Amino acid sequence: MAALFGLLAFLLAVMLGLALAYCFHTKGEIHSTQQDMMRVKHKAQVALARYQGIADLEKYKAELEGKLRNTRSILPKFETLAEMERHKNQLSETISKLDQKNAQLEESIASQESTLSQLAARTEAVEEAMEMQSFGFYRPKYGFEDSESYANQLSTIRDEQKAIVKSGEATNCEGEWTVDGDPAKGRKLVGEQAKLMLRAFNGECDAAVAKVKYNNVNHLETRINRSFDAINKLGKAKKLTITREYLNHKLQELYLVYEHREKIQQEREEQREIKERMREEAKALKEIEKAKKEAEQEETAKTQLLEKAREDLAKSQGNQTDRLKTIVDKLEKELKDALQRKAKAIARAQLTRSGHVYVLSNVGSFGEGVYKIGMTRRLDPMERVKELGDASVPFQYDVHAMIYSENAPALENSLHKHLALTRINMVNLRREFFRTTLDEIRDAIKKNFGEITFATVPRAEEYRRSLAIYQGSSGSGNKTSRWPIDTPG
Repeated sequence: MAALFGLLAFLLAVMLGLALAYCFHTKGEIHSTQQDMMRVKHKAQVALARYQGIADLEKYKAELEGKLRNTRSILPKFETLAEMERHKNQLSETISKLDQKNAQLEESIASQESTLSQLAARTEAVEEAMEMQSFGFYRPKYGFEDSESYANQLSTIRDEQKAIVKSGEATNCEGEWTVDGDPAKGRKLVGEQAKLMLRAFNGECDAAVAKVKYNNVNHLETRINRSFDAINKLGKAKKLTITREYLNHKLQELYLVYEHREKIQQEREEQREIKERMREEAKALKEIEKAKKEAEQEETAKTQLLEKAREDLAKSQGNQTDRLKTIVDKLEKELKDALQRKAKAIARAQLTRSGHVYVLSNVGSFGEGVYKIGMTRRLDPMERVKELGDASVPFQYDVHAMIYSENAPALENSLHKHLALTRINMVNLRREFFRTTLDEIRDAIKKNFGEITFATVPRAEEYRRSLAIYQGSSGSGNKTSRWPIDTPG
């Protein structure tokens, strides 16, 4: 029993201990729980504060979202304006670049056009030169005024040729040659070969120069160049050639000889023209002196008759007075005319440049649209027209205009310059024929002289009558001539 009570007491003690331990433990847990609750409360308070803050943030967020929506609603406008500004700036920059490129292109185009114009001019000149060369036309390479200058230059060129040959510069040998190992013999061999080549080339050039004339100068130039190439090929094995300098001197000699001969011919023609002018002047002066003399003789005769008529008139009576008065009036008029002719002759003698400028045509000889414009100092210019229509042409000339001028040579020269591009003979300017129209000639006279009386239709009487005879003969089957059909124009 005691053991049982002891066991119970022990159990009770144990249980009490356990209870106490539990209490202590529970108290500790309660304390811990209280602390945890405090922490949770604190956290809750913090969370609450955070929640309130979050709410505030949510509100602020909602406000910001509203502003953002408003901002986004107007933002495209700002973006469009900015984009437009960017495009505008880009466009301005592009325009500026395009302007610069355009300016560069315009400058380049102007430069290219200038170059093209120059090339076109050169091409035209070359084509014209080639075309003229095909006709044997030669463009002068020297511009000397007289044949003496050509002769002096020709002498200089020939002296230079001799100097070139003497100095050994007429030929060129590339490299040294030896004969049997001896350089001296090699030089001698080359020298002999050079002499042979030069002799052959000089012979070709001299033959060309001797034959040169207006229609073969270009051909002879080509011939000299070919001879130069052919002879140099013969010296190719020894590397020996005639120099280009010597060739150029030979070509210059050819040109000078040709132009010298042409200048001599031109001077001869000028001398003939001068002599013709002198003969014309002499005839004009002779006519003037004759007219003056005749006017003086007539003046003397009319003066004497007038004096006697006046004396008879003073002594007359009745009906005889009226008759003598009529005679006196007539003699006074004739004396006045004689004095005028004398004054005119004296004036023409003093005005050495006075004369008539004429415009003529000859349809039967030259065809339609061909006119001769010249001058004469004859008192009667028709005398000169008759001389021009002598046996050298088949028909007489028709006069379209006859203009008196105190400076006839100047007027003639002005008309020739005005119509220069219509000249038929572009080489010999003393041939005064022009292929033009009467309207253009009339305009030239109007600008350089003034209004004049102008005959627009040529009579060409002999030509038209001859043509009618020819046509009549053709109609009857007797064709005696072909000239009307072949008449130019």
